[in-house]
Amino acid sequence: MAISSDMLIERSRMKRQISFWRLAAIGAVVFFLVIMIEKPDAVSVNKSYIARVDIEGIISDDMPEMKMLKDLEKNDHIPAVVLFLNTPGGTAVGGEELYKRINELKKKKPVVAVMRSLCASAGTMTAVAADRIFASQGTITGSIGVIFQSADVTGLADKVGIEPVIIKSGPLKGSPSPFEKTTPEGRAVVQTLVNDFHRVFVQMVADARRLPVEDVARFSDGRILSAQQALDVKLIDAIGGQDEAVAWLQKEKGVDNTLEVRKVEPPKERKGVLERLGSMAGLSVPASLNALKLDGLLLIWQPALLEE
Repeated sequence: MAISSDMLIERSRMKRQISFWRLAAIGAVVFFLVIMIEKPDAVSVNKSYIARVDIEGIISDDMPEMKMLKDLEKNDHIPAVVLFLNTPGGTAVGGEELYKRINELKKKKPVVAVMRSLCASAGTMTAVAADRIFASQGTITGSIGVIFQSADVTGLADKVGIEPVIIKSGPLKGSPSPFEKTTPEGRAVVQTLVNDFHRVFVQMVADARRLPVEDVARFSDGRILSAQQALDVKLIDAIGGQDEAVAWLQKEKGVDNTLEVRKVEPPKERKGVLERLGSMAGLSVPASLNALKLDGLLLIWQPALLEE
C-alpha cells in the first residue's frame, strides 16, 4: 500500500520529537550526575569523622591545603587528622608554611603523618610537624638539604653568536645568571644563603623530633633514607600505614574507634566536571596542562627531573 505524503511528513515529525526527547533525557541524566559529583559531601557536615588530607606532588607556596588545614582546625566534627604524604618536596617557603600550619592544627587536635612511597625534603619538613609519624617499609624519606639551581649557557651563546648585554648596579646583582660566568664571590654568596636555610631546616627537625641538633646533622647531608633507617635515627616513630595511625589515635589520644576515616579535599582542587566524567568512563584527563615552575630555595629530591 502506498504511503501518502501526509503520512511521511507525520512520521518524520514523530522521529524528530523522539530524537529531541532522547537527547533531553540524556542531558538530564548528565546534569544530574554533574550535580551529584560536584555537590559537597553532606555527611561530613553533620557526622564526626577522622579527616585524611593528601599532600601529593610538588609542595609549593600558597597551596590550597593551607587554608583547608586551617578550616579543619575549627571543625568540631573532626577530632583528629591523618596526613597522607607522597611528595619529593618543593619550595623552602612551601615546606615552612605547611610545617607552621600543622603545628597550629595540632594544638587543637592530634595530627598523624603517614609517609607513602616518597616523602622527602620539604615532605620530611612537613611530616615532622605531626604528633606521630608512620612510614611503610618501602618508603623513601629524608633528603634533608637545600638546593639553589641555575645554569651557565655562555658557551652555547658563544657558539650561536649571541652576546648578552647585562647592566647592573653591582657585581653580585642577579648572580648567578645563565648569561654570565658565576664568580667565586657570587657562588660564595649563594652558598651562604643555602647553608643558612639548611641550618634552619636541621633545627626544625631537631625541635620537632626532640633530638639534639648534632644527631640530626649526621643524617642531614641530603641523603635519602629507608623507613628502617629513618626509624633508627628517630626521624619517624614506627613502621605502618593508615591502620596503624588510626589505632594509635584511638589508643593514645582517645579518638572514638567507631569513626571512619574520610578523605577531604580543597574545594578548588576538586576535579572538574569533564575530568570526573572522563574518570567514570575510564579515560585519563590531565589535571594540569602547565608545568609547575619552582623558584628560590628548593627542598626537593631529584630536582633535575623537573627540568624541561
